[in-house]
Amino acid sequence: MNENGRSLSMTQSVGQVRLLREGPVERHARAVEIGACLAGLLLVTLAILAWSPLAPHGVADLRIAVTLSGLSGAWPLLRLGFGGVRYETVFDVGSQEVRQYRITAGGRARAVLTLPLGLVDSVHIDRGPAGRPSHLAARDAAGKRIHIGTAPLAQLERMHVEIVTALRAAPARAPRRRRSVPRAQTALA
Repeated sequence: MNENGRSLSMTQSVGQVRLLREGPVERHARAVEIGACLAGLLLVTLAILAWSPLAPHGVADLRIAVTLSGLSGAWPLLRLGFGGVRYETVFDVGSQEVRQYRITAGGRARAVLTLPLGLVDSVHIDRGPAGRPSHLAARDAAGKRIHIGTAPLAQLERMHVEIVTALRAAPARAPRRRRSVPRAQTALA
């Protein structure tokens, strides 16, 4: 664990390397998700109450502003609350994919990224300046950076070696075409 409490845990099985982000938010995932849901529901309730007969009349512009502000603030909170705060990245050599999941405190996982292994150009460590955390990331063929996790440099170097070893042991992939690169499939919510 580094100075800001962030770390990354790795588990390996036959043909898979799983990396799970860990930190203060992830350790208190249930409380964060419940708090986000309650705050989001409160904002939705306030947006609805702006149109109740008890609200002052004659200020339609204010009602519209309160409704739009409440709903626009509620959306990210509800998405966080119901979508989860933990992330897991899976390098699956067997199915030739890299998948990233968003996991709720209850254990429900939702794929937010699926990328064929053949489109992964590199897995690398972004070293932070002295006293700052380092990050493990991957880059796809289109140049898009995929954040995997944050941890102390020594831990990331060990994980990097394991991931690269697993990927090199993968069966030969079809050659990549650089002209038309399909975009990674991502979930909108």
